[in-house]
Amino acid sequence: MAIVVLYAVATTVLIWLIMDQLLAQMENVPSGATDYMNELLSTAAVLNLVMVAISLLVIAAFMHYSCGGSDTDGSFEDAVAVAGWAYAPNLLELPVRYLLARNTIASLELDLENIQQATAEVQSLEGALTFPTLLTSIVVVGWSIYILSKGTAGTHDVALEKTFLPAVVVGVVALVFELI
Repeated sequence: MAIVVLYAVATTVLIWLIMDQLLAQMENVPSGATDYMNELLSTAAVLNLVMVAISLLVIAAFMHYSCGGSDTDGSFEDAVAVAGWAYAPNLLELPVRYLLARNTIASLELDLENIQQATAEVQSLEGALTFPTLLTSIVVVGWSIYILSKGTAGTHDVALEKTFLPAVVVGVVALVFELI
């Protein structure tokens, strides 16, 4: 469970760092924009915590019940623990994501007096991060699939073949959510 909490906190810090750097790159920032951004980040932090908690429980329930549920030696709490450990690769990926975003943002010149130019710069940011992020996401999802399938097989005392397909389903869904 500590891994998930650490991941949620680290993700929130990462979002704050990226937004802070983005604000630092902007020229002619209207008054009140920083306050608005901080309010937005507070809301994002709460939503992030809720989404991580819901994701953890959904993944644990899916893995637990797709492997036999209470007919196995494992409990739902075991499934929650394994699902929590499956967030470890995501946690380790965060510094890479930060470096990618920081380097991309550092190359931007955002002058808010020219909104079209600033909008084009921000849209180019999305494209610049897509390919490297996709590569790291595939590695992270693969590692999480391994943790979910192996961990659930161990805690529930079932064959790895029974846990692999549900773990792949979780991984594919996670990758799809990552890309949208």
